[in-house]
Amino acid sequence: MTIILCPGGFCGMSPKAGATVAAVYMILVTNMYLIFEVGHLERAMTDMAQIKPFNLTEVGKMLPYCYYTAIMLAVKTYPVCVFLIYSVHKWLSMGMFAYVAWIIFYDLANCLIVAVAYQVSKEAWFPLSPLEWFGLATRIPMDCFWLAFVVTSVKRAARDGQDQDTGHGQRTSSAPTLTADAFNGLNQNAPFHIPGLSRSGTLTDVPIRHQKSLLARHQVRQDRTSSRPVHLGWMVTSSLSEDSPVS
Repeated sequence: MTIILCPGGFCGMSPKAGATVAAVYMILVTNMYLIFEVGHLERAMTDMAQIKPFNLTEVGKMLPYCYYTAIMLAVKTYPVCVFLIYSVHKWLSMGMFAYVAWIIFYDLANCLIVAVAYQVSKEAWFPLSPLEWFGLATRIPMDCFWLAFVVTSVKRAARDGQDQDTGHGQRTSSAPTLTADAFNGLNQNAPFHIPGLSRSGTLTDVPIRHQKSLLARHQVRQDRTSSRPVHLGWMVTSSLSEDSPVS
């Protein structure tokens, strides 16, 4: 499975570059597909107009709608390809995953449309062009080849997102916590008391409006403890006096 997804790239092309080329490839293929489908639709309408109405069954009248559906799906593929290019540029795993899901649905829908059109064409006395089978048979393997790059990019983008979340969680959990001993123990004669902070408590027991100020000032003073003793009474008193009086 790892070899199929081309994790190391293919012919010097990285998975990220391959995902971008996959979008460009799909746009070009959709252009050619629309040209052929419009031509098949015009030919079908011309041939069906020459058939007497009473010879055309209700099933045979459904043939143009098969081509209309195929053309509509092809037109919707353009914004999906553009969104893939944007997702690769921004490294969005969900955007690339949406492209993979759409291409799988698109190819399956085209297989169903050609199969239905083949059955309907018999009722409409209209021979289905061999180019439709040939185009479908050649496009699906190529779509699978380029999807390998996109799927690899989806996996990498999702892994990078998880790594970033994990790193952010580690940085948050490693933030310094100041206990009552850290404040009250550094200055035994300090005539103040931190509200809500017990001897065994941490800084999380302090009201949130004071936490950032206390942490920032403690970090600055902690960096200078090697050169001179620190007196924290004034800094805690000043930070608490901003919102509430100190008793």
